[in-house]
Amino acid sequence: AEERSSDEAVHLIRDLLYLAQRETEKARRRKNEKADPLMRQAAAYIEQHLGMNELSLQALALKLGVGGSQLTRRFRAAYGMSPIRYATAVRLAKARRLLVDTDDTLDVIAELCGYQNAFYFSRVFTQHMQISPSAYRRAYRV
Repeated sequence: AEERSSDEAVHLIRDLLYLAQRETEKARRRKNEKADPLMRQAAAYIEQHLGMNELSLQALALKLGVGGSQLTRRFRAAYGMSPIRYATAVRLAKARRLLVDTDDTLDVIAELCGYQNAFYFSRVFTQHMQISPSAYRRAYRV
């Protein structure tokens, strides 16, 4: 019981640090969005096409009328991360909500978040969150 309590405390602290980092990034984004409305469009596109397995940066760059490297450079300047990292962060935020708020299987959650399969989703989730999706669900479900 003591070990579980310690594990939960570690996960809670990680989540709090993650949330604080996200709030800092959001504040930076709000400031930078005004400076580059084209990158605001890029972020909106990424968020709208989140469920697609193949979110193509080349297609996004073409749609916005900029080159791929220019898109990455400008997006990083506006949001403090690459478009790929941004997409991963948004996907994982959605996955965390679904894990806690629904009884959906990992296969369904993976598909809703744009991952090819539950195995790959689980690998990415564990790598970024330092906890498996199943353990996250057990720890944070009310």
